[in-house]
Amino acid sequence: MIQTDINMLTAREAQLLDNSFQPGRNQRRWRGVLLSSAVFLLGLLAFGVLGFTAPWFAAVACMVLIVSATEKFTYQAEMAAYEKLIQKLVHRIEALEGVPPTAQEGIPSRSAQRPAPKLHHLAS
Repeated sequence: MIQTDINMLTAREAQLLDNSFQPGRNQRRWRGVLLSSAVFLLGLLAFGVLGFTAPWFAAVACMVLIVSATEKFTYQAEMAAYEKLIQKLVHRIEALEGVPPTAQEGIPSRSAQRPAPKLHHLAS
């Protein structure tokens, strides 16, 4: 990418682009899963071993739901940001290729409708 391409991105989009090349930084979803599992297991332990009552177990279930919902909302927001970034990059490629930009509801893979390249086999 050239600096012009980077300049067209928002700070968040540039961060997403940078992070997409660093797989170790995109493991946040696992933290939510592990946290939900840990809270559930601690609640089950407290319910079974320590004799906590059903209201305590219901409170633990509510905490698991809150953690799960938060994780899902943040994941969905990140996916929406990735989609916007992909759209910007596709429009940039279309501009470089000199083809009309794909409409918001369009399908980029169908918009080109170019014939498949012919493969030339080497004669032996």
